[in-house]
Amino acid sequence: MEKVMLVCNGGMSTSIMAKQIHEASEGRYEVKAYSESVYANNLDDDIKVVLIAPQIRFLKDDIQAIVGPNRVVEAIDMQTYGLMNGKKVTKLIDKLYREHGLEVSE
Repeated sequence: MEKVMLVCNGGMSTSIMAKQIHEASEGRYEVKAYSESVYANNLDDDIKVVLIAPQIRFLKDDIQAIVGPNRVVEAIDMQTYGLMNGKKVTKLIDKLYREHGLEVSE
């Protein structure tokens, strides 16, 4: 199971999104949601993808600088996030793994 971090402003709606992604991925992704004020304290070495909620997409470069070059940071688009479309976000995560040649944990 791959670990994915979701970062948002407050955490409530992103917790719902985390559950939607976990279900849509049939458990392939373990998703934890954190507010932008505490995510840096919760970085696990196994986290390769960090997704950010659309309301804080302007922080993408700052978040990338904090999480480092070995992790992929991407914003979820507003429509997908608003609809809580876990299936579409799962496809985004799959695409990021492919495009960035990230290894899947055993």
